[in-house]
Order: sequence, then structure tokens, then C-alpha cells
Amino acid sequence: MPVSILDGFKNLDNILKEKLADIDSPQKIALSVLQISYDNFKVEYLTSEAIIACLEAADISMKKIALIRALASCGNKVSIKNTDDGAKYKITIHGRRSVEDIFSANNLQIIYVQAGTPRTARNQLKSFLNGLKGQVKICDPYYGVRTFDVLELIPKSCNVSFLTLKTNENMASLKRIIKDFLVEHPKTIIKQYNAKDIHDRYIITDNNFIIIGHGIKDIGNKDSFVITIEKSFAIDLWNQISDSFDNKWLNSVPL
Repeated sequence: MPVSILDGFKNLDNILKEKLADIDSPQKIALSVLQISYDNFKVEYLTSEAIIACLEAADISMKKIALIRALASCGNKVSIKNTDDGAKYKITIHGRRSVEDIFSANNLQIIYVQAGTPRTARNQLKSFLNGLKGQVKICDPYYGVRTFDVLELIPKSCNVSFLTLKTNENMASLKRIIKDFLVEHPKTIIKQYNAKDIHDRYIITDNNFIIIGHGIKDIGNKDSFVITIEKSFAIDLWNQISDSFDNKWLNSVPL
């Protein structure tokens, strides 16, 4: 089993980890792991030992005997492939149907940000940004001094790629602020995209993406929405947005 899968389960969004921890059916836990492995990490088949290892990586404990019994009773919910490493399991359409209730709940979160509430909006954003892990990609056409107040809320352990276009503020002052910010946040890279085809504001993480109706530096100044969508809920859309970001990133220059 690739080590990257264990890293992936270790870095799962806390909301998804809580969902897995709350499942009281060993069979549903096993099927959920198989679905996440397939959808998020492109690994179709797992052994029972690999399923246990993935759960442990996500800080969830499960007895092997309970898992083996659960897999034995799955019927058409899994397909089985016998290999030199033992039996390997893959979730089927029937299996996906049996865990729809788990993956459909709370996959979409919408927060309404009211105009004139910049402090409240900042606190709402802080509660999300503080919990980020791994790779974080941010696209926001306009940047300014307050942009870096928001970026500072992201843990320094994250690898942050911030893509922007232009500013309406004093560039000389901003350059000093950017230089100081990068000294304290060496895992953050800031690039400027010189074309004109970026308009939307969004954040992409390893497990979800967030659409922001207003620039992060001015959030709370106008009525807007912050929409969080889990990757597992719309993986094709996540891939499309991530690929678009990556293409623009390659055609950008350091700010």
C-alpha cells in the first residue's frame, strides 16, 4: 500500500474524520474507507490490513476481527480480488449506495456574511483557516494589506500558494509587507497572474474547496456568501478547479 494513502488519511478534513468516528457499523466503516481510498487517492483495492492502517492513520481504532466479519458479510457491496498479499476489496455501486447517508450529510456548508460585520466575518474565516493542513491553494484577484492578515491565520505548517492579479494600494508599502510576511511564512508562495481571466475567489485544500463571494481582504464589508464543498461530494469539480489553478500558477510570476 502506498505510504501516500496513509498520509492522505492522516490529513483528512476533521469533519470527515468525525464522520468516520461516529459510524457504529463496522461494515459501513470499511465501505467508507474503501470509497475514500478510491475517490480521493485513486487506489481501488485494499486488504483488510490496509483498511485498518488507514483508520489508524485517521486516529480511529477498529478490531481486525470485527473488520473481517464485516467484509465477509458485504455481499455485492464489494468486489474481491485474491492476490499474493491476500484478499483485496473494492467498493461497488451497491456499496456506495449503502454509505450515501454518510457522504451526503454536511458535504455543503453555506455561511452568509452580512455587510458591515468585518470582525464577525474574520472570526468565521479564522475558525476554518486555523484547521487547514497540507497544500492550500488560494485565488483572489485583488490583494492588499489585509490580505496578509488573513493569510496569517493559516498554520505555518501548510504549503500555501496564493495567486492574485492586482492591487489598488500603495505598491511600495505592500512590497515591504510581503517581504516581512514571507520571512515568517517560508512555506507560502505568492504569484501574480498577468492575464485577465481570473475573477472568482476560492480556496482549494486537499479535502475541499471554498468559494468566497467577496475578496478575502474585504470580507465582511459587503453582503456575501462563503460556500464550502467537500472534495468527496464533487470530486470532478474539485479536479477541474485545481487543474485550472495549476495552469494559471505555471504562467504566473513571483510577486
